[in-house]
Amino acid sequence: MGCDANGVKLAAAIFGIPLADYRRSGGGVLIGSGAGITMAIMDASARFRFALDMDECRGRDDALCSWIRALDRNRLVDLIALAGWFSISDPKKIAGALNSISTPAIAYSGAGLERSAFRVPLFDTLEDFLRHVDDPLFPGHRDERDVTRIDEHPGERAFEELARMFADNVD
Repeated sequence: MGCDANGVKLAAAIFGIPLADYRRSGGGVLIGSGAGITMAIMDASARFRFALDMDECRGRDDALCSWIRALDRNRLVDLIALAGWFSISDPKKIAGALNSISTPAIAYSGAGLERSAFRVPLFDTLEDFLRHVDDPLFPGHRDERDVTRIDEHPGERAFEELARMFADNVD
């Protein structure tokens, strides 16, 4: 499937997500909790085209979760990955968003808090996380016969309705 780069950028503009485009062929999005881990993973794996530091979305958790669901609902990426120890911040909201999507999703949390909130594959070490992400057998596409409808979340605006309004803001 890959990535619809313009769609990802449009969704980021709609939900106010500070996204970095590495302009490479990878079809995934990396959400890191901290600039250090985010940059380290982006340097180590070409699997991700886009990255964002979740810390830049503090106080806007609902917008971040709605953005993740919009990426999924509109099939804009082939992988959403989360990396961070979560020793201070509570990952329950973002775990809930990842748990509700059909796009392949994984997380690296080390020894972080609230690991039980995640129902996606969860890795204890960065080495295992990167090995899994770069494994050629890891699903990077969605089987069209196995798509589960994601119900609309309260307060979330439909992506399609806003697309025309923001089309001029995308490169």
